[in-house]
Amino acid sequence: MSPDFATVKITQKAWKSQVHDFLKTDSGRREIDLHSSVAAMPKEYIGERKSGLLFCSKTGKPLQQSNILRRTLHPILAELNQPKCGAHAFRRFRLTWLRENAVPKDLEHFCMGHADQEIGDIYSQLENNIKFRKEK
Repeated sequence: MSPDFATVKITQKAWKSQVHDFLKTDSGRREIDLHSSVAAMPKEYIGERKSGLLFCSKTGKPLQQSNILRRTLHPILAELNQPKCGAHAFRRFRLTWLRENAVPKDLEHFCMGHADQEIGDIYSQLENNIKFRKEK
C-alpha cells in the first residue's frame, strides 16, 4: 500500500499458502489506484501494522482462495440471490466498467495488468449488458 492508502502496489503473489516475490508475468507488477472513499477502508483495517500481508490468516499466512469463496463471497452472493463466482468476477467487472466509461485503452491496459490486450477482450462482459448496448 502507498503511505496514503490510495494505491495498492502489486509486487508479489500468494500461491498455495506461500508468498512468492515474483509474479506470473512482468505486466502483473502494477499499481491499482483506489477512490478516496475506498482508501479509507484498508487504512482502518491495517491500523498500526507496518509489515506482513494485507489479508492473512490468524497465523500470518496467506488466505486460501477456496476458504474466502466458501466462507465469505458465496454466502454474500447467495444472500443477494446472485450466482456463485470467484475472484476473476471482480476483474471482469472492473474491465467492463472501464470500457462502459470509455477509458483510454492505455489506462485500461495499466489497470488490468495484462501483457496482451486481447485478454481484456475475453474478460469484458459488455456483450451481456443489453441496456448499455442499446444506449450506444
